[in-house]
This record gives sequence, C-alpha cells and structure tokens, in this order.
Amino acid sequence: MQTNQLSWARNQALLTVREQPCKTEKELLQSNPAQKVLLKFIEKLKNNQSRLLSILPDELADQPAPTIAERIHPVLIDLLENPLEKVGPRSELGERILEHRGKFHQFIEKLYDYWREYTRFLVKWTGYGSSEEGTRPYLQFNRELDELTELVRSAYRSIAENITNSHPIVYRQVSAGFEVGLAVDKKDFHYPEKLKRKFGQVPVIEQVTIEPPFVIDPPMNKRTGRFKETDKNPLENAEINPQNWLCYPAKVGDLRIDVFFHQEFLDLGASLANLFELVTGEDLERSPDAIYAYGLDPSNMKGYGDLPTVFYRDEENDLLYGALPREDRFGYFGYVKKMMLTLHNVIAMDRGRLPLHGAMTRIFFKDRDPVSIAIMGGSGAGKSETLEAFRVIAEESIQEMEIICDDMGSLGIDDEGRILGYGTETGAFVRLDDLQKGYAFSQLDRSIFMSPQRTNARALMPVAPIEKVLEGVPIDYLFYANNYEEVDSDHPTIEKIGNPESALGIFSEGARMSKGTTTEKGLSHTYFANPFGPPQFKEIHDELAGEFFEQFYNDGVFVGQLRTRLGIAGMETKGPEKAARDLLDLVRESQE
Repeated sequence: MQTNQLSWARNQALLTVREQPCKTEKELLQSNPAQKVLLKFIEKLKNNQSRLLSILPDELADQPAPTIAERIHPVLIDLLENPLEKVGPRSELGERILEHRGKFHQFIEKLYDYWREYTRFLVKWTGYGSSEEGTRPYLQFNRELDELTELVRSAYRSIAENITNSHPIVYRQVSAGFEVGLAVDKKDFHYPEKLKRKFGQVPVIEQVTIEPPFVIDPPMNKRTGRFKETDKNPLENAEINPQNWLCYPAKVGDLRIDVFFHQEFLDLGASLANLFELVTGEDLERSPDAIYAYGLDPSNMKGYGDLPTVFYRDEENDLLYGALPREDRFGYFGYVKKMMLTLHNVIAMDRGRLPLHGAMTRIFFKDRDPVSIAIMGGSGAGKSETLEAFRVIAEESIQEMEIICDDMGSLGIDDEGRILGYGTETGAFVRLDDLQKGYAFSQLDRSIFMSPQRTNARALMPVAPIEKVLEGVPIDYLFYANNYEEVDSDHPTIEKIGNPESALGIFSEGARMSKGTTTEKGLSHTYFANPFGPPQFKEIHDELAGEFFEQFYNDGVFVGQLRTRLGIAGMETKGPEKAARDLLDLVRESQE
C-alpha cells in the first residue's frame, strides 16, 4: 500500500500513512489527501452543472476542475485565520466571492458533507514512525484518530465562521475524520513458499478501532448458492497486488483462518472485527488452518463456473483455501462469514466434531441449576430470535445468559464421553427486523449496521468473549427450529422426538420457510439445515451425526422440535415469544 495517499473504492475513502499525517488545521488543508477531496468535489459540481459554481468569476468557472481546485485551495487555507472580507479581495476569486457569501458558505457545507458521505478508513503502518516515550503505541494510534477527527471538524468550523462572521449556538460532534482505523504491519507467516511469495507483502491487521455507529451499504444484501469443493487450487494463479489487499487473521472457534480481502471490499473485511476475534501475538507464529482470498480478479476465476465460490483442500500442506471473485454480486457480508464457517466445518468434521448450524446458550437461573440449550436451523429459522425473547421473558428468573454461538458451532465428545458444545464467533450477524423492538438502538454504540434501508438489513454486534466460545459446555436441550408449521393440538410448540432415528430424519431434512436472507423463496430443504460443509461431505457427516444423536439419547438430552413460526406472516414476533415461554415452562418443569 502506498503511504500518505488517499485512494477510493466504491463509496469508500482509504488513507494509508506511516506516521500521523498532520497536526494543525493548516497542515490538514495543505495535505495531498485534502486537495484530492477538493478536486473530486469540484469534479462532481462540474458534472452536475451545480449553481454553486456561480461563486467563481465567469472565466474561472469555465476552466477544468483541476484549475478551479488549484485556485480555490489557497482561499480555503487563508480562511482558516482570516475573515472573508480580508481574504476575498486579495484572492483570485476577487470581490465576486463577497457578493455570494451565502453560496460560498453552502459550498463549504457541501464540501464537508461530501467528505463525510464516504465510508472513511485510515490504515497506519505500526512498524514506522515513533511513539512518544512512555506511551503505548496502540493507545497513541487511537489518540491520533481522535485528533484527526477534531482537526477536520475545527478546520470546517474555522472556515465557516470566517465566511459568515458568526458561530453556531448548537454544535454537533459528528464523525468527521475516519470511521475505522486499522493498524497494520508485515508478518512472516508460515505459508507454503508459493503462497508466501503471493501474500507475504500484504499488510496484516494488528488492531481495529471503530467509531460507532458504523453504517455501511455494500453492493448486495443477500447471498445465493453454496460453496463448492474444487480440484484446482484457486490461489495457484491468483494475481495479488499487496498495495490493494489487507489480511485479517481470524479466530474461528479454535481455528485460525487468514482472510485476505481486496480494498474494494474494505468495509466488509473490516467488519470482521465485530464477528471474529483477531489473532495476535504468539498465535500468529503457528501455521493457519485455512486461507481465504475474498476479492480475486474475476479473470483469475473464470474456470470455476457461473458461481465461483469455491474451496480447495491442499493435502500436502494440510491447508484449506477459499476464494471468491471481486464482483458486486459477492459484495455481501454473508459471503465473507459463510465461506469462513464452511472452511471451519470441513476441518471440524475431519477432527471428529459435528458442525451445528444454530444458536447455543448457557442459562444461569436464580433458583435452579444452569442449563445449556442448542437450537439448530437454517437462516431465518428463529433460533436467535427465540433465545432473545427468552432473555426478555425470563429476565426476572435468570442471572445471566452466556452465548456460546449465535449462528455456527460444533459438538465434540470429551475424555469422559460427554457431548460438549463449542462456538465459532464472538459476534452476531442478525436481521434488524427480527430483533426485539428498540434492541438495535440500545446497541448503537457497539454495532455495525449493514444496508438498514433495504430488505434483510443487518446488525453485526459483539456478544461473547472468546473464552466462553471455546470453553465447551454440556448440552441439556437440542431442538430443531421449525419456522413454517402452525401450532395446533397435533403440532405443539415443543414436540419431543422419541428416538435417534426419528430425530435424524427431522434434523437431516432441514426444512424451513425462506425469510429473504438468501435468494431462496418458499419452503426449502437443506441437509441438516447447514449448506456450509455437511452436504459437500455427506458420508462423513452421516457417520458423525449417527454417533452423536445416539449419544444424545444415551445421555438423556431432551431432543425435539421447536416451532418458532418465524416464517409465517404475522407471527414474526409472537411465534418466537410463544416458543420462548413454552421453553421456559419446560425447563422449570424438568427441574421440579
């Protein structure tokens, strides 16, 4: 990545630096990035034939955008410290600027808004520059982000006040600098030699700083298809320009998956910080379990079909590789997350664990023993919604609910023969429509919001520390989330399944009503409600599932269906609430 350079990708602005770029308002406006912003803004005004250009002398307004920017730039610098009456006559804009004071003020307001409309990222190389003696460099990085935000705000206010000869009575401390800061450095990873040559120079993220609420609007809001195994290594012929890529080494359960993402998908790649713990320190010294390249040149993936979402098993180096092309149709966070979870699930099955597409929580009551509940089901089945309703309904009865996994976990058997549940993510990727009213707003200071104005609007929020995700908890209740059947005398909200064979039939059928989270419509069926690994390796999964379900019944685990009715119109809230109430009654009755 070139340093002290401002680059653009989609609606994103990315500034890469090796040291703090500026410390005063004047240094800020004199910087190359500030001049680039001004030029792009004027190009937009020219393309739109904006009336704001009437502030310019006629002969200047007809000039190309670079010439206009060159003439306006020194005027803005002068306005940092001097009133318009003094600046105008001595500038190339002349007396005309005084005649259009109001429009010139609008020009400044629009320029400020234009910059803030971008999703703004600062990438700083931590291996360069110097820290003040006695300070911790990462805290210093956060301070520098705050100082840049204040510089942008104060520069705007200084100019505006010198144009209007007044100052606001109400100040709004809006986000004016950078919304996301990424501290990066180069790392010497233990990769096969060919991969080291391709990816070895890509900056590796060491720290992420997010200024909430962070709202992004990526190109897509749904995912389609599934991830396929291929017999060709998609990274073999991949062309990687390190200046355009970043690496987020992620803890996915107890695995390490190194995610390389192109800056076109910078907003989605940086959002990983709210879902997966960042691998740091000594954990970076061991080899990863998988490598995922998100955003390869489409020409590098032409041989992988119409939906080139593929993964490859490198037997020689004991690694899995995932890859997707850099196309708008794959610009959705589901493609980042679900490929990572597919890689996780394939490795989990290789190691004798059973993947679980569902939500799992450990509930501590005030007056009874804790219980662990796992709810399996597809996207939009009502898993997380039911557990969230349970939290609200049982608030007076519970001490704490520990989330083990919100979407994907795995089941393993310990040395004592007990089935334990493990998580993969420290965050949750949830539909805004399925949250309790007002809950999303209570999480504004921690969440990343994706496409809030569209169908399948999502919030990405941290929910569990990595220690709880990896701890392993015994399972007391295992349910299949049935979101499509109405409740009646023959189909109760909670229906116990009598034996392993019947349970395997229901769970493996994986029926659910689509909720608009994918491109599927109507009632669909997915093997074990989990298209992320099990269908691709069905024989291995069948054997594991048989062993685990047999063990569930031997251990006395309650196995059943939970009818959430989330897929039935009008029951999106009432369905999970009724399921939660009946679940609470079941837990109480079983301990009396």
